[in-house]
Amino acid sequence: MPNGDPNWYKTKRPKLEEFFSRISHVLEDFAKNYNLKVEKYYHQFPSWDLVFRHPKGGIGQIEIHECDSTDVEILVSWWIDCFTTSRRDYKQGEGVKCSLDPVVLRAQLEKSFELVLSWRKENLVKGSENPYRERGVMDTREKVERELQKYPVPKLG
Repeated sequence: MPNGDPNWYKTKRPKLEEFFSRISHVLEDFAKNYNLKVEKYYHQFPSWDLVFRHPKGGIGQIEIHECDSTDVEILVSWWIDCFTTSRRDYKQGEGVKCSLDPVVLRAQLEKSFELVLSWRKENLVKGSENPYRERGVMDTREKVERELQKYPVPKLG
């Protein structure tokens, strides 16, 4: 989904493709191993996101952001959209700077995945009214469920 820069595909995406090509094999292998969906450059952000249906409900995500030429920042988040309350409850972890070294990166992805899976529903921040509902994106229970079905159930254990 574009974020509004009409030149992004010509000017910024090629540089991001070059950067992520150095670690794409690690990210794609990790995603395949755990059955996670890879979303590249969502809203033109300099990141790859590994997204899945969280076992406790809602959507879990590991974001890998370009930080500089030698590092990425890894962020984890979890959210649950509730049709009946028209609210998005969420939790986001602190960003972790990580080397592009494949062994170090893989180990940090494992830690990040374990972290987001360990969170409990009662630790989610109660969100304000879900903006997607106002725009008609999630204005029915069916649409909320359909959005959830876009993401795979992760392989655990």
